[in-house]
Amino acid sequence: GCPWPARPARDRRRRRAPSAPPAAAADGRALVELAKGILVERLQCGPGEAARQLATLADQSGVPVLELAADILNRTAADRLSDAAQAFLSATAGEDGGPEQSEAGGVSVGVRLRTAESGSLAADDSQAVAESLLEHALAPLGATGVAIWAAGHDASFTLAGHAGFSAEEARRWRYVPPGVATVAQSALHRRGTVWFESLGAGSLPSIGCREEGGRGGRAAVPAGTGGRIVGVLEIRWPHPLGPQPPAVQRQVEALAELCAHTLDTRPRYAPQPAGAFSALEQDVAELIDVVDSLYDPVLLLLPQLDAEGRLADFRIHHANRRFLDPAGRPRSAVTGSLFLEAYPVSAGRSELFETIERVYATGEPFRAERMTLTALVDQVPLEAVADLSVSRYGGAVLFIWRTEDEAARLASLLQHAQRLGRIGGFEENVRSGDITWNQQMHHLHGLPLTAPPIPLEQLPAYAHPDDAVAIGRFLRTLLRHRRPASTAFRLQRPDG
Repeated sequence: GCPWPARPARDRRRRRAPSAPPAAAADGRALVELAKGILVERLQCGPGEAARQLATLADQSGVPVLELAADILNRTAADRLSDAAQAFLSATAGEDGGPEQSEAGGVSVGVRLRTAESGSLAADDSQAVAESLLEHALAPLGATGVAIWAAGHDASFTLAGHAGFSAEEARRWRYVPPGVATVAQSALHRRGTVWFESLGAGSLPSIGCREEGGRGGRAAVPAGTGGRIVGVLEIRWPHPLGPQPPAVQRQVEALAELCAHTLDTRPRYAPQPAGAFSALEQDVAELIDVVDSLYDPVLLLLPQLDAEGRLADFRIHHANRRFLDPAGRPRSAVTGSLFLEAYPVSAGRSELFETIERVYATGEPFRAERMTLTALVDQVPLEAVADLSVSRYGGAVLFIWRTEDEAARLASLLQHAQRLGRIGGFEENVRSGDITWNQQMHHLHGLPLTAPPIPLEQLPAYAHPDDAVAIGRFLRTLLRHRRPASTAFRLQRPDG
């Protein structure tokens, strides 16, 4: 009546493997307890009966209890660890030696991955997770070092955990500023696994490169959940690394997912009492106040995940008071809708949605000038030119744009024309006394840009004495009679 059929008998000598270290034994016991819990639920029995059933099935199958426990978890969970174990077994099933080829040191790949998962879940911090991954899952693959990098919102990296590297080397690499090209940064930039035959071939620095002289191979795997990369799992091998089979690639990707859950569940705020806002809700509440104070149109976007937990779209959570829709819609018509529904053309040639998706995944901000925004008005595309800014703040994305104003553009062109023609421009309010000069006026008078503008009444003091009569006539017509006037005179600059 057991839902798991007995596995073919194997060589029972494998049960006489050397005793495991205490930490590994504890992780193995946790794995067995999980399998017993599954049997309790499936067989509707007590813990004692589940333990006897597990021992009986293991004896009938001729496999250790730990391996059977891992097999039960793989069949029940059907997650990426299960897929990785099955891929490894499928890849080795046709090789000489049969199933034994899929095992290293008498322990199957399923046991190794599940034991690493058990150790990661029981760990208090990323340091313990790194040690568990190296001991249970990666050392059998020949790896000698593991580094877990936590990605910051500015694309910086903090060394959250490591194993196989010296303490001094870890202190040296405890923080990597944004913009520094490293092995981990390459995985973040590409949003995919990057394999290096050796660090010398990749020409990128990383933790431990001094210790090994750049001879060993590396792998950097993004660790993310829900379309957002929260860190990178970096693995070191002591020798140059050749092309890896798909089964090994799936294993390291599954292990990176374990790291992602560890990094994503680290508290970013102090523990809150029951009923308090979550971290994301705190981010959003603070950001709404910020975006409402900005003078540019801003959309506050929140990720929208599909049933499998993958990023599918962004929901427009808030639009500030300065919001100007390219299609002319009020902000109430846009707030609450999905971004691709409100702006379907953004997924086209403009690659705007892909840009927002990349910023959310990597945390690297995006800036662009004079980018074309396209909106549909009655199925007619309407284009507008704007300066864009896309940034990630916590679990939200700020999408800011500044539409190019025609008057501002013409004023900019006039300013360039005045500079090229050495033409100064000014404006003076005779009632309030406010005076505005452009930069060229300061240059013509030989004054620094920080100098205050000269009022018209003081103009004779800066003109050539021979032009005093012409300037006096000009000022009387302009200031006393309030009529348009013009004149030509020579300026006396401070530099002569």
